Amino acid sequence: MREGITVMGGYTGNTSIPRDRILPAKALNESQMSILDGGDIQRSLTQIVDFIMPTFWDGFVIRNGTLVSSDAAVGSLIYAENGTDIIGIVYQFDGENGKMLSFTETKKPWDGYQVEFTELPYLGMPANDMNGEENTQLIIDKFAETSTTLYPAEFKNAATWCKSLSEDWHLPSVGEWLEVYAAKSEINNILIAANSRLANGYWTSNHAGELSAWAFYFENGKSVPTLKYIAKNVRAIRSFMASELPTPATSESSVLLKNNGILDNCFVDGKPVNYVPVDINDVPVEKINFQIFPNPVDRNESLTIVSNNEIGNLQLIDISGKVIFSKKIATTETTITAPKNAGVYFLQLSEKTVKIIVY
Repeated sequence: MREGITVMGGYTGNTSIPRDRILPAKALNESQMSILDGGDIQRSLTQIVDFIMPTFWDGFVIRNGTLVSSDAAVGSLIYAENGTDIIGIVYQFDGENGKMLSFTETKKPWDGYQVEFTELPYLGMPANDMNGEENTQLIIDKFAETSTTLYPAEFKNAATWCKSLSEDWHLPSVGEWLEVYAAKSEINNILIAANSRLANGYWTSNHAGELSAWAFYFENGKSVPTLKYIAKNVRAIRSFMASELPTPATSESSVLLKNNGILDNCFVDGKPVNYVPVDINDVPVEKINFQIFPNPVDRNESLTIVSNNEIGNLQLIDISGKVIFSKKIATTETTITAPKNAGVYFLQLSEKTVKIIVY
C-alpha cells in the first residue's frame, strides 16, 4: 500500500456509464468482483507503516493471504510470531535456507576511533569477507576490553545495535553487503511502500585501521574507509531456515492495516468490512445515518445529502483536515456543490462522517 491514495473496485466496464459499480455485497458472481488474491504465499494487502494521509481500498474481495510460506522469495517480508511486526526483508532464499535484512535501521558510529583492531585483520578492500557474524562479536568483545572508546558504556555502536535486535543478527561484512546489493531493486520496491529506501552509506563490520572502518555505498556497490566516529546508517542481517519461519496462519491474515489504512465496502476472507473514519486519524464511528449521492461525483456537480437528522452542522473537509465548507441544515435533504478540485474529501454531519470521491 502507498500513502494517500484511493483504490476503488467493482467497476463493470459499462462504457455508457463508466462510474457504475457493483460492490461485493451485490455481486452475482466472481465476474462482477474485483479480487485481491494472495495465493497462499503472502498477505494479499499489506500496509507496512502508519500513514499520515489516509489510504482507502473500496469495493474489493480480499482473500487467500498468509503470513509467510515456504514459497517466500527475494523481497518477501518476514513477520514476527505476533503476525503484525515486520522484522526483515528476504534477500536470498533457496527454499530451505535464506538471509534477511533488518526492516529497521538506525544511525550510529562504528566506534573505537584511534583503536587498532588486531583481532580483525586489515584486508585492504575486503570484498571477499563473509565473516560478518564473527567480526561483529570481535568488535563487541573489543569494546568491552578497551577504555579508549569515545562513548559511554551504555551507548550502542553499530555492532552492538545489531546484536541488540537479537543474538541472531549481526553487522554485515563487505562481502555480505554485496549480496544485499544484488537484491537492491527488490528490497527498495518493498521499502518505497514504507516511504523509505536503502540509504547510500552503511557501516560494515570491517575495520580499516585505527581511524577508519569500511562503509558500503548502494549508489555504486563500492566500499570506502570512513572515520569511525561518524554516525552512519546501520542495518543488520541474519540467516534463517524455512523451518524457523512463523507458522502460516489459515485465517484472518489476508490484510495487515496500520493507522490510516482503511477498507470500505470490502469482504476479507469472507467477512464484510466497512470502516468509516470520523477524521483523518481513522477513528471508527457507529453506523452512518445519512447518505450522499452521486458518489463518486464530478467537480462542481451537485451533491444531495439525505439524513434522518432534521438539524445539524454540515462540514466538507479535505484530506489534510482543513474545513473548506460549513453550513447549518434544518431539513432531512439538502444540496451542495462538490469541490472544484479532484480528490478525497470527508462530509461530516454532526458527528457522522462519509468519504466522498471527487473526479
